[in-house]
Amino acid sequence: MPSRRSGEKSVRRIPAEAKTVRPVISLLIVLVAVTLVPGRLLRGGDAPPKDSLRVAVLVYQDNEKGSHPSEPALLAFLHVAGITRPLRVAHGTYADVLHWLHTGAVDMAVVSPAILGNAMEQAEPIRWEYLASISSPTDPSPSTSVAVVRKDSPIRTVDDLRQLLARGKGRLVLVDPLSVAGALTPRVALAAERISLPESRVRYTHSHTNSLNLLRSETAGDMVAFVWNGIFTETLMQGLRALEFPTLSRMRIPPDALIVRTDLPQLAQLKSALSGPAPSRSGPSFHFDSAWREGDAA
Repeated sequence: MPSRRSGEKSVRRIPAEAKTVRPVISLLIVLVAVTLVPGRLLRGGDAPPKDSLRVAVLVYQDNEKGSHPSEPALLAFLHVAGITRPLRVAHGTYADVLHWLHTGAVDMAVVSPAILGNAMEQAEPIRWEYLASISSPTDPSPSTSVAVVRKDSPIRTVDDLRQLLARGKGRLVLVDPLSVAGALTPRVALAAERISLPESRVRYTHSHTNSLNLLRSETAGDMVAFVWNGIFTETLMQGLRALEFPTLSRMRIPPDALIVRTDLPQLAQLKSALSGPAPSRSGPSFHFDSAWREGDAA
């Protein structure tokens, strides 16, 4: 789940009518495992530098360039912890970050909920520990997945989509197999609506903005894209509209998380910093969320 996808500092509970699908989301996040192409920016054989901390940051937008929104928050957090070692930051895709975690190429990582679940399942010799969730007081809206279609699309309701797929038509645009808002949550919502999802009708774009751009470039109105609500802008939504999907809109996306290697010498310092008062910041910041395992945090 950065300011583009940061979670909220408060912890929200999923409405009662959506609790039947919450365990399925948690299970998908924890058990999801795919074979991906290794990353290229860092190598597992690199000797850990003594004068810096190696940090991986997941980026899943084609327009995320330069410093990532979570990096100033990370620097402020390390300052509170009394850690002065410089950061060596690498931005990567889902595949890159998973590879770096599995090979021990980094010491810390800012990851999505799905990668968090994958890292928690990782066996020896490199193990990872949840440290904190990222939140932004300037962005109080809950993170959700949204179904989007062209304005001229004949698909107006969930029933329209069901009937279209049942006839062997319709196309679904997803972001990445590990994207919670762009793949996992939509799959759970479709299953809850008893809508079968033939893989032959699915296309991955590996970016939320790519999905919207693809939707806009297509002339056929039988395509539905599932994206994170935090990317909506007037420009990106030009010629598009959100499809009403009550089951999907009730689901909340957990925030991105900061994870660390269990053998990191500064781990105790980092944990101690989280127990104190949070630094005064207008942007994203890190906090410990005791409900992080439950998949309830928004």
